[in-house]
Amino acid sequence: MPAAAATTTTSSLPDPTARGPYGHQVIQEAKFGLATIQEPNSDGAAPTAGTSQAAEQVEIRGQLYMPDWSKRTKPSPLIVLVHGNHGSCDSGQSSATASCAEFKHNESGYAYLAENLATWGYTTFSLSQDQLMMRQDNNKGKGMHNRRMLIAATLDAITAAASRQGLTVDEHTTIGTVLSGHLDMSRIGLMGHSRGGDAVTNFIDYNRIRTDGPRYPISGVISLAPTDYERKAPYGMPFMSILPMCDGDVSNLMGARQYERGQTINADDPYPRIQVEQLGAIHNWYNTVWYADGGADGQANNDAACGNSAPFATNNIHPNNLRLSGAASYTDPALNYKIDNSDPLNPLVNTKISGDAARMGDQEKLGLATMAAFFRRYIGGEGAFDPYMTGELANTESHLQVPASACPTSESGARIPCAERVNTSYYAGAGARVDLITPGTENPLALNDLGGALSGAGFADPYAQAAGVTAKPAATAQGYDWCNPEPQDFAPAQLGKTGVPQAAKPCPLPAATALGGQNGTRENAPINHSYGPQLTLAWEKEAKLTAEIPADSRNMSGLEALALGAAVNFFDTRNPGADNRGDNTRDPAGPSWPNEKPTSYDPTSTTQNFVIALRDTEGDEGTVAAGDPRWGNALHMSTGTNTPNTHIVLDQIRVPLSEFAAQGVDVSSLASLEFRFGGADLPASGSIQLADVRFQEPVSGKQIQSDGVTKANGAGYGRFSSGRVSTIGSATGNVWTVDDDLQQCPNAQFTSIQKAVEAAAPWDTITVCDGLYQEQSTPFNHNSNPVQSGAKNGLTITKPLTIRGTGADKVTIEPVQTLGDLAGTAPYLRDGGGNVITVSRQSLGSTDTNEMFVDISGVTVTSGDVWAEAGIAYFGAAGRISDSVVGPLKTDSDLTAHPHGWGIVKTGIIQGTGASTVESELSVEDSLVTGYAAGGILFDGGRGKDGAAENTVRSGIRYHGYVSDTVVSGSSTGIAFASGVDGSVDSSRISGNTTGLLLTDSGTVTVSGDVFSGNAVAVSNADAAGTGVREGAPVTVAKSWFGKGKPAVSGPDSTGAASVIVSKPLSSAPRSVPTTAGEVADRKPAADIASPGGKTSVTAGEDLDVLVRASDDFGVTAVSLYANGSKVGTTSVSPYRFSWTPPAKYAGKKVELEAVAVDSSGAKRVSDDVTVTVAPVIPAPSVTVTASSSEVKATVNSAGTATLRGDKVATVSRKAAKARTVALPLTLTAAGKDLLARHGKVDVTVAVTFENAAGAVTSKPITVTITRKK
Repeated sequence: MPAAAATTTTSSLPDPTARGPYGHQVIQEAKFGLATIQEPNSDGAAPTAGTSQAAEQVEIRGQLYMPDWSKRTKPSPLIVLVHGNHGSCDSGQSSATASCAEFKHNESGYAYLAENLATWGYTTFSLSQDQLMMRQDNNKGKGMHNRRMLIAATLDAITAAASRQGLTVDEHTTIGTVLSGHLDMSRIGLMGHSRGGDAVTNFIDYNRIRTDGPRYPISGVISLAPTDYERKAPYGMPFMSILPMCDGDVSNLMGARQYERGQTINADDPYPRIQVEQLGAIHNWYNTVWYADGGADGQANNDAACGNSAPFATNNIHPNNLRLSGAASYTDPALNYKIDNSDPLNPLVNTKISGDAARMGDQEKLGLATMAAFFRRYIGGEGAFDPYMTGELANTESHLQVPASACPTSESGARIPCAERVNTSYYAGAGARVDLITPGTENPLALNDLGGALSGAGFADPYAQAAGVTAKPAATAQGYDWCNPEPQDFAPAQLGKTGVPQAAKPCPLPAATALGGQNGTRENAPINHSYGPQLTLAWEKEAKLTAEIPADSRNMSGLEALALGAAVNFFDTRNPGADNRGDNTRDPAGPSWPNEKPTSYDPTSTTQNFVIALRDTEGDEGTVAAGDPRWGNALHMSTGTNTPNTHIVLDQIRVPLSEFAAQGVDVSSLASLEFRFGGADLPASGSIQLADVRFQEPVSGKQIQSDGVTKANGAGYGRFSSGRVSTIGSATGNVWTVDDDLQQCPNAQFTSIQKAVEAAAPWDTITVCDGLYQEQSTPFNHNSNPVQSGAKNGLTITKPLTIRGTGADKVTIEPVQTLGDLAGTAPYLRDGGGNVITVSRQSLGSTDTNEMFVDISGVTVTSGDVWAEAGIAYFGAAGRISDSVVGPLKTDSDLTAHPHGWGIVKTGIIQGTGASTVESELSVEDSLVTGYAAGGILFDGGRGKDGAAENTVRSGIRYHGYVSDTVVSGSSTGIAFASGVDGSVDSSRISGNTTGLLLTDSGTVTVSGDVFSGNAVAVSNADAAGTGVREGAPVTVAKSWFGKGKPAVSGPDSTGAASVIVSKPLSSAPRSVPTTAGEVADRKPAADIASPGGKTSVTAGEDLDVLVRASDDFGVTAVSLYANGSKVGTTSVSPYRFSWTPPAKYAGKKVELEAVAVDSSGAKRVSDDVTVTVAPVIPAPSVTVTASSSEVKATVNSAGTATLRGDKVATVSRKAAKARTVALPLTLTAAGKDLLARHGKVDVTVAVTFENAAGAVTSKPITVTITRKK
């Protein structure tokens, strides 16, 4: 088949490893002042001085690389590097004081990158966390809270240092005015390694909601070999995840999770996600300090491909290993990285901190090429680096996705082609991408993303060899299935659960004890690292998967490529070579590994393959082999004989659309995409994962966040020339739908909310359609999440989600009514059980607002006839409740047995101190809280079991409570702020309570614009015990209405000062204050006729296939099709397809087709019309003929063409526009004229053929005598 022209080669691109014109200067230890950090102990231990959870002032210090300011006169973009977890000290560690005799200077291990970038005009600050690593919660928080706080403090300090006055020099501040006027703080990039990669990823969200300082314009983020403890879904800027495929630390390649989640978190995000695999790289050697420290995390890798303990040991060097070197030479000191603290800040002596390019090993060179290209492309706006991002460089003669200067040269590094070292996946942003098969959540096996059909045939059971999936899914009608490997909990044991992490719909996995099984993986994670929805396909004969492309989506001529993610299930012996891997059995006499076979160490030794066929509307088809190396290495099976070094990761297959166009396919009018398996010249069987099929990358136009497509001369400055988007739509993640009876939302995936919660990934959205939902769940007890014995919940939520009901008057959530009492064996308010809905901590994390946030709206929460301690309880979690009704709860006039019955509660267990501790908030907006027992809303900063002294002691956590536009109506306490919680109560109605607003040793609470009516006491400001007024901390209630008479508030303190200050009271209730819950915003559904397109013609009596695309923010109930106002039919199952047969009455007319979609609330949307021309039914052709000596008359029965032919007459044709008689003149040929001249007459036999408009033909002969005229 003809091939399209190859992409630009790396030799014609700028080399990201080359040095630039701006020179460099370095301050090996630059200090920017102090930052206070404090990360609580997840089990609730006090922040005692000297402990890991103690508050600490740490220096903001690190290695600072800058251009030579005499050469770089424009302000420089800022890159901040954040290293990961390692030893803090080279000597003299004191964890009690967070100090070292000699710090390790982990931050200086990226000098090779920073020095290079400086020469191109970038300022790079690599932030030390040597002290921070002695102040982190290693069980759950993992230092993530402290890291994001330190990053924020660093950016604040650098901003100040870049100002004209700089920073005042002192013991902890050395930078002075060095940076004054030299930084462009509108262009900031972040790179984090290991836990630092997790930190920069979660900083994205923190920066987006930060309230205690500026929010910075982060222009790009690299997550290098990251952890994923907080399970983030990055969006809002270009994001790259780098996966070292021989990682011996984060061996489960958590960065793949971030890449996948980032694709679906925000449909409007214009920025790309990039994933780069580097085969042979280990975790530590991107950092030269870690290398010099002997930190070869691969030393224990008893693996055919990744096993190499050199240079620090010789016990585990596999003969065919592919490992990248960590220095240019292990024996030449001038080309190596060594520790020498005789002069710790001198890179010529302590060479571990050197940025000398000559010392770089294979791994540093690959890291430099990848990271420098990213920063120069997206922070500097140097658009010429774009080909390094997209994966298009696979389609070159060399297939290199990095410049030749970055290719490995060491003995083990040269064992495989450089083209096999790097796999690049590029997921373009919104506006630069058209999704075809994600798969989505709605009918994922039958509906594609364009609204067309997804279908398949010939597939085998994908779980046939998945011994690691204990409860295998039922067989599907299509043969293939969908799955998502993401477990419900990252580390279930951290919540008191047993067993390995389990996904709600797991992908195929090997047996737990087999190669790749969960017993051998880090955190027992599934070996499929790409956490996101995907198709799982297996075949044992010819099979195909077909995606229909509807008429209104057929033009892809403005995009460069077809791309998809694919991975081979290496454990499934239906794949070529999967049964010929060998093993890592060691012969200690060698040492040698005699059982290793090429599949285990040579990625080119075997490959999977299938055909990609793209067809246009004329039936022209182009095909390519998916396994062609021009499209990438995705179908090469994982190397490895050691479970931690085997992987299943979705990698990109990228085919230029020009490849299909060269085969005659009209890419402006596509009809279908098909994947064909098991045919001629293809593997006869196989098992793969497939997802994210898309068309992407604009052919022309401006680049995202760029200063020009050819720019490669150094960092830009100020506003990007094109493509910087500051406003991005809301993040929803995947959207799941629940409908108790499948009536309003017939395509819902669940009838139980709890089941949807368990299936959803972090940051997903669950929409709940009209219905009564009786739920039951059992929370798990753990030190960090105590639960009273025997306690139950209606719903238990332990991951960040959004839950959107259709309205409080339509959706009711209550516990299963046979439960009786949710509290368990004893009342326990401040725990994770006993409530209708409990939102509690994830298995890991520090419970910050940006880490554990659940948004609930549009529901009624009631306990019915079941005792509950609260309607909704947030325990160690943050969130929002809006447009909802909470209550009534079951109540008793005697509270002894059931002392709680709160509407909404926010509590916790952890303890903190200072302004840098965990921050967690709960907002209640536009809601009604009523029918409660103990109180309406409680924001509680206390902790402990009921009756414990800790109940009234501030935990020190920065808890915030916000109530706005809400009605709280009951007979006890309306709203309570206790034990240090601050916040606000605005524009709300608090009525009928014994105490409307009760503050007991609260933080600062602002109260404004409220209605306090019918309360015995409107506002009480009390001490912690609630036995007296609070001393010296008055609360001001402003512009509020208290009803008639004097406001009933608590009295003065012991000094005579008011405990409640009533400021500017209103004489009547403000009209803006609501009287009930707000209504949910419910958009009308969307509806379009996707096929056929305009200018369609159909014959009366023939079937026309009509495809309607419909969607809704909650659910589509039904779609109907109308022809000229007459209903054709109604369907409720997507894809919404109709067959319309126009009757004879429409013959010769134009008919308007329109679709009507009805959503779950009954709202309708009428689509734009599509005009179809109906041709009349064409009868079988008939012709009768009569003749004279000069002509033949042909009478035809419809429009068409009559043609007269004979051996002595000229052929002649006449068209008929309808049934009629046409004259066909008889004109003799020269031979006929000669006969006529000689004989006076001639007999001529002719045939009249009639072809009608449908192409049918009939013919009639006739003989005519032509006589010579006298």
